[in-house]
Amino acid sequence: MAFTINCSKCNKQFKTGYSAKKHYDHSHYQHPYQGGIFRDSRGQALVNQPKALQLDKEEMPHYKMWLALVAEQIVGSLTPSGKAGWQQIHEVHVKKSHFEHLLFSLGGPPLYQVRDVKHHKQPLHHDINRRFSYRIYDAEVVLNALTEQEIVRIQTSAAFRYGAQVNFQRFTSTEEAVEAAKQRAFSRFTTRVQGEQQTPTSRSEIVVNAGEGRSTRELELIWWPDVFQHCRDYGKLTVRLFVSKTTFKR
Repeated sequence: MAFTINCSKCNKQFKTGYSAKKHYDHSHYQHPYQGGIFRDSRGQALVNQPKALQLDKEEMPHYKMWLALVAEQIVGSLTPSGKAGWQQIHEVHVKKSHFEHLLFSLGGPPLYQVRDVKHHKQPLHHDINRRFSYRIYDAEVVLNALTEQEIVRIQTSAAFRYGAQVNFQRFTSTEEAVEAAKQRAFSRFTTRVQGEQQTPTSRSEIVVNAGEGRSTRELELIWWPDVFQHCRDYGKLTVRLFVSKTTFKR
């Protein structure tokens, strides 16, 4: 079963909250967007939608440990041995309160889509299961949420030389890059061997932005609250993200 959301002004129907907001900003820009309510095919309003709620202080150490596990997997997707493009990270035992605090730390992102679909994957198979989708297009918001823990150092890009991570300097202009190249070429303290050791053979970057046209580059949170029938306080979380990888010719 697919849920839809209606424009509060013209009652036009949309499959995603993103499309509804985009339509509203274009057609009804005179009024601030107030959001909407997802409804099923019978017109019934969606119930039990996850809420962005802050955790109690007593629960925060457990949340930060779980967040560190998620963060390590996200940073680990930068390794050159992994595939490029869209990747998924599956957390199969997630407290609902932890997911709600994650939404809170992300600023309460609007619901992108909700559907009743098949779930024929681990940890349990279901012919019909509810799937909530949230999409974030701002990399800064994602970084702020992940840095709530201090166990794993967060990085969105990394350079490697045959699998080993090396320092990689990014330049803001062509002139700055040319000047740095001149300094390396004429510095008597930089040998040929040292230069080759620091020259990367590949570079990876986690891309989070609005993209262009249909080529979106969001970070998506997919929440399955009803995977477990007897442990209602837990659900499954899938993190979907895009990793760009470039190999340099030698």
